Amino acid sequence: MQKPCLMTALKLAGASVTLTLIALTTFVHAQTKPEALPFRMKLPVGYNHRSTQGVDTRTGRIWKRGGVIIEYDMGGDLPTKDERKTKPVEDWKRRCSWSRSDNAQTKTDLGDVNCWIDTADDSHEKTLHVSFPDLTEFWAKVKNQHEIDEVLQIVLTYDPRI
Repeated sequence: MQKPCLMTALKLAGASVTLTLIALTTFVHAQTKPEALPFRMKLPVGYNHRSTQGVDTRTGRIWKRGGVIIEYDMGGDLPTKDERKTKPVEDWKRRCSWSRSDNAQTKTDLGDVNCWIDTADDSHEKTLHVSFPDLTEFWAKVKNQHEIDEVLQIVLTYDPRI
C-alpha cells in the first residue's frame, strides 16, 4: 500500500474546502431568495418578501437592504363561529383612519384602514401599525416621517385576493 504524498493530501483537502464553500454559498443564497407574497401588493424595486413561522396565521416580512422592515400577520386566517362580514375589498377606502392607539375610539379620518403609532416606554422606538378590515395587520419600526410615508405607500396597496 502506498502512502499518499503531502502534495496530494493538500490538493484533496483544498478541493474539499472549495466544495464545502460552494455548497454553503448555494445554501445561504437559497435561504435568502425572496418568496412570492400570499396576497397582492405593489412592492418598489429592491423590496423582498419572506414568509415566517406563524402559530395559526400566515406571517411574513417585507424588506429591502438598508430600508425599513415591514412585518405582517394575516389575522383573517383565524377560524370563526360566524362568517365575518367585511366590506368587499374593492370598496375599501385605502387611507388611514388615525388613532392614538389600537384601542382608541376616536378616529381622525373616515378611511377603512386603522393606523396608529406606538412608542416604546423604555427605548422610545416608534412602531407604525396598519390594520385592514380583513384583520391583516402590518407593522414597522419607523424613525421619521419619510419612513412612515414609505411604509404607507407600500402597505396601502395590500389586497388579500391572490
